[in-house]
Amino acid sequence: MKSIKLASGFAVSALALAIAGQAAADTTFDVDFSADLKVNTTLDFENERRMHGLPGYHSADDDWYNFTATWSVSNGPFSGDIIAGVDEDEEHNGIELVEGEAGIWVDNLRVDEGPFSFGQIGRITDTAGLYEDLTDENEMFGEDDETRIGVDAAFRYSVDDLGLRVQAEGNAGHPFGFAAALNQDLDVAEVWADVQYREALDAPDGMQDAEFTFGLGTVATPVDMVTLTAVYRQISNDVVTTAGAGDDDRGVFAVKADVQATDELSVFLLLTDRDALESDSDTLLVRGGAVAEFAPFTVEGGYEALAAEIDAGFVFAKLSYAEGPYGAFAEVNYGLEGFTDSGYNENQDADLKLVLGGDYTFDSGVVFGAEYTNQGDDYFDGGVKNEVEMFAKYSF
Repeated sequence: MKSIKLASGFAVSALALAIAGQAAADTTFDVDFSADLKVNTTLDFENERRMHGLPGYHSADDDWYNFTATWSVSNGPFSGDIIAGVDEDEEHNGIELVEGEAGIWVDNLRVDEGPFSFGQIGRITDTAGLYEDLTDENEMFGEDDETRIGVDAAFRYSVDDLGLRVQAEGNAGHPFGFAAALNQDLDVAEVWADVQYREALDAPDGMQDAEFTFGLGTVATPVDMVTLTAVYRQISNDVVTTAGAGDDDRGVFAVKADVQATDELSVFLLLTDRDALESDSDTLLVRGGAVAEFAPFTVEGGYEALAAEIDAGFVFAKLSYAEGPYGAFAEVNYGLEGFTDSGYNENQDADLKLVLGGDYTFDSGVVFGAEYTNQGDDYFDGGVKNEVEMFAKYSF
């Protein structure tokens, strides 16, 4: 009897080893290394800036280097990344690394089986990305990511022929939710529609608060020289507390027209509103401009202002040069009289801002360069800016 059990044990062990060996044989990985290294010296002629406790002199940025190794592992339907190193600019799997400290973490863990996917597969609200891409061009805007709900993990079903995706999803603060998205590529336009719903478990007294978003977006090319991009998103946040129920609804939209007038000249007009549901709010932002390319020079410029204060915006212009290893630019921003200090110009200041720069790129990819910045009253630092930055950088 014991010998039978022993034989069975060996058989089971042999089977387990065979399975493990097959799994190992089916597992593949690629290793990718990346690095960014930049060292600079900043001389402040006004001697009003303090960086790392050294008046008027700075030897390196706060985040002057990143260095990571990524092992991309796959086994059948499974794929994922093991990442080691220092990465100041990224947040991996909800883990934000401490500045200057190396770490090891995992990211992009997912399984794909036919129309099914699960793991760290991200969000499917494409209209949020479309809106963010458009508003990135608005210099009066700061970062506006309040129209999206993050996803830590999800289970997805996709119907590729219909452009349909649905998923159950959640994150640490809102563990229960779902989303659906539809994408159609028509003859002259591509259209997106999506909805997202989420409930939280950490509201006061265990009560839940709910978030809901929906969005519509399109990129259309009615004629060859014209591209129209439009997106609308609405965000509702219903909060339940001991004081009762409340809601916070917000709508945003952006519309942009790009016209390729000639091979060298393009013009654009962008309208954006971060508070579209409030009819009495003066939040419509207008930005228009043109780009002309005459190699090796590029000239771009335009005007941006709130529609309600169209004569109190700011002018922007830039001249760039790129020829072989040499690069240079001159950039000017100037706020007109009456340019306000509302939240819509948090990245700009009314005083004239002049930036001059140049660089040289070696065959190896190493870049040496310098930039000069002059501004009468720096919005962020609260003082006159008159400084030169000299830098060397390399990345791969």
